[in-house]
Amino acid sequence: MANRAKGTGTIIHDKKRNRWIFQFWQTMSDGKKHRRAVAAKTRAALEQRIAKLDITVAPDITLREWMQKWIAVYVDNVVKDNTIVYYRRMLAYVPIEMQKRPLVTLTGLQCQSMLMELLDHGRRNGGALSTSTVRSVRSTLITCLDSAKEAGLIKNNPAKATKPPRLIRKEKVFLSPAQARRLLAVAEKGSYYVDKTTADPGQLYLLKCYAVLIRLALVTGMRRGELLGLTWPCVGTDTIRIRCQEQYSPRKGYYLGTPKTQTSIRTISLDQTTIKVLEEWRHYQQAYAAQLGNQFRNPHQLVLTNAFGTFVHPDNFRCRHWAAMCQAADLPKGCTLHSLRHTAATLMLQAGVDIKTCAQRLGHANATMLLKVYAHVLSENDAKAADKLADLVTGPQNKKSPGCAATPPDDSNRDNNV
Repeated sequence: MANRAKGTGTIIHDKKRNRWIFQFWQTMSDGKKHRRAVAAKTRAALEQRIAKLDITVAPDITLREWMQKWIAVYVDNVVKDNTIVYYRRMLAYVPIEMQKRPLVTLTGLQCQSMLMELLDHGRRNGGALSTSTVRSVRSTLITCLDSAKEAGLIKNNPAKATKPPRLIRKEKVFLSPAQARRLLAVAEKGSYYVDKTTADPGQLYLLKCYAVLIRLALVTGMRRGELLGLTWPCVGTDTIRIRCQEQYSPRKGYYLGTPKTQTSIRTISLDQTTIKVLEEWRHYQQAYAAQLGNQFRNPHQLVLTNAFGTFVHPDNFRCRHWAAMCQAADLPKGCTLHSLRHTAATLMLQAGVDIKTCAQRLGHANATMLLKVYAHVLSENDAKAADKLADLVTGPQNKKSPGCAATPPDDSNRDNNV
């Protein structure tokens, strides 16, 4: 008797009938296992028959077990921690009933039905998931099952047989210049959250810190992680350099990691008012740190910290300070800190900043993203360009008011003037 690796079947030599037999268990589409066998007169002939069998003889493993193994073996220490968190979040949307199924029994129809169900009832409260999230679940599952195929666990990737839902983009929320000024005024005044007359030093520190955060977000368009990961050595006399960003992983907690892409590593020019605000904030932070002594720890020399000098927790800021700011400034529903990045991009384009400069300032790899997301602003600029071009070609003195016809010359005294 010659044994193969566990889970891949067994080859037996039947001496009485002088033939070689290959026996194996095959998991069918209903999840049940069936014993099967093929035979041949010689071992070589049997091996040829085994190679031609359209079966999966991999060890029995459920989808849930493979997803866990994929994260631990194929993803961990290969991609960024933020990407691992993203993969885990997307795979968590896969229903438990489907995760319990043997990997080899998954079909494209089951995967497609799952995606349609997520569109209608994918949220924890039974609400519908956005098309963008469902597409992300699909792409993550495809990547996960591609690794299973490469590992020989399945012959085909059933997730690739699915069709993604048509992408419906949510309208980006951005602020008008008046709304942006109102938000900044609310943040700098600092009375949106606590009474400043009775606030303790730590609360006053946070109010001033988050006022600097709002200003930087509006005038630079930096991402949230870039803002919260900005360090004092990266602040120059008239520029700031983006070299790292705040990241989080369940193992490390909050830490400084590399920016999102290579083009995210950039230098941004600052206006004189913002430079002055940063200098004043540095002196205030130093005085506050001296007041707290050993209680204030800022080993990374962060520009924006919590009351004890460590990383700002985004959820803490969002639930407490940001929500109160938005309400006090009467901002539109759905406005987030990331909306200030959209606001910066929109205001730059409306001010006539060219696409390339805008993309470089925001840290985009190319201008394609701007062309897609901010098409409405570009169409407005096109109308302005038409008026400016007409002024240059025909001159502003030749422009006529709408609906006014030119007055014909009076020829009644033409002969007398000859």
